[in-house]
Amino acid sequence: MIARNVRGRAVPLLASMAAALALTACGGGDGDVPPVDIYESWLGNSNGVVVKDSSNDSFAVRMDTGQIARYSDDLLLSGLYVQSAQVVRAGVVIGYVGTTIATNGTVIAVLRCSAGGGLMDITVTGSGSSAVWSHRC
Repeated sequence: MIARNVRGRAVPLLASMAAALALTACGGGDGDVPPVDIYESWLGNSNGVVVKDSSNDSFAVRMDTGQIARYSDDLLLSGLYVQSAQVVRAGVVIGYVGTTIATNGTVIAVLRCSAGGGLMDITVTGSGSSAVWSHRC
């Protein structure tokens, strides 16, 4: 069962529950991705800490700051945060973390746009400190 707030948005687990889930969800790693215990877990998300956009790119939310990061290399997206499951850019709510059914039939966490609830697309160009991101709804 997926926990939702009154607006139907996915609700993050408490940090202690997230840590427990991270331990049980680990299955060997190749060392290419950051440790999952730094990211927020989403109740009912079959992808664990990974949140997908409309292009099937993988992102995650840092547990300590709420900042969104590209999951593959922990590249922090400057000025993009999640607060109480709401996606915030420069102090303005632009979307939320919600859920959808994946092509394999499982429930996954996704980035949704505030206007209309469609899937958000995040594009990242460059790398490191020169990386620039944009979003589209």
